[in-house]
Amino acid sequence: MHLVACNLCVWIRYLVKETADKLEDYKDVDNNDTSGNMDGDLKAVDLLDDSFAYQHGRSDFCLSENPMTVFLVSTAHAEKFLYPFIVEYSLIAVAIVLIIWLNVGRRTSTVPANVSRNHSEKELVLDCQQATAGLFFGVLVLVGTIAELILFFSATESEPPGKPEIIISNAFLFTILVISMIATVSAFYRIRKLQHCARAGLEMDSALLLVALVGVIIHAIVSIIATSTNLAEVINVLLFLRNMAVLVQASMQTLLILDGSRRYSDVDAEEKPGRQLLMFLVIANMSMWIFSTFEVLNLEVNPTQRQFYGNLTWTVISNLCTPLNIFFRFHSMACFFEIWKKAYKPIALT
Repeated sequence: MHLVACNLCVWIRYLVKETADKLEDYKDVDNNDTSGNMDGDLKAVDLLDDSFAYQHGRSDFCLSENPMTVFLVSTAHAEKFLYPFIVEYSLIAVAIVLIIWLNVGRRTSTVPANVSRNHSEKELVLDCQQATAGLFFGVLVLVGTIAELILFFSATESEPPGKPEIIISNAFLFTILVISMIATVSAFYRIRKLQHCARAGLEMDSALLLVALVGVIIHAIVSIIATSTNLAEVINVLLFLRNMAVLVQASMQTLLILDGSRRYSDVDAEEKPGRQLLMFLVIANMSMWIFSTFEVLNLEVNPTQRQFYGNLTWTVISNLCTPLNIFFRFHSMACFFEIWKKAYKPIALT
């Protein structure tokens, strides 16, 4: 239980730290004078002043003058990437430690006679039958996501993103969400042909997925409320549609994972209904995971929500829900892969 409390404290610590840092960034953006706001605080430490100067593009700074500055600047840039992963690690650690704590002292069940005791010694073999089409279209979505991110950050390298960049970004993600919704519904319909076993699910994975889903739902609902107050602008309409699509698609996807993790084939047959769609959803969630991870770096991707709730409230909501949103996509990708790998085999072989 000490480890559970420790990981929860790590989560809270980084939530508070990131909230304070982002509030400072918002203050600098609002004042449109970041250099003037912080120079006085950094005069006493030349090294940090050099790092700050590099981050804000001063022409009188040469990066090669101090190797330690390179490390500080790299750390400052990497910290925004790594913050969600620290939260995700803490969440997984809490779940694993809780399961260990709940099972301490319990007797293990005996192995059924019809299940081989050498199952753990078997080599990992992936059956890629009936997965090529899903893989192909999934890779197309992944390539499109990477191209869109490159274009977005290239256009916003020297100045904050304007309405065209935000509109294109949200329209692209909305398109992926709609396609994923169609794939999820189709997969739901097709995997019903498989057998269902109530005790064959992924208990820990399901619990982690439901916890992450709470963050996705909260973020989507508060965004829908903020954008619904002013639907006269195109950007607000797209943000509204995007978050509605996130809410519906994430809920449907969670139900599919909970159901699919309990499916199996009574025979090792050639027909594998829904396998192409599961492979597509694996890569589609990878694309949305990459998209969400890079979106954290930009302060102005949700301008309407920030104006509606204020800097403090929106920063707390964002820092609390965004890591769960990123984790939801990553964990969904892993769960879909497990279903894709195991659901089309007899239960004794999975």
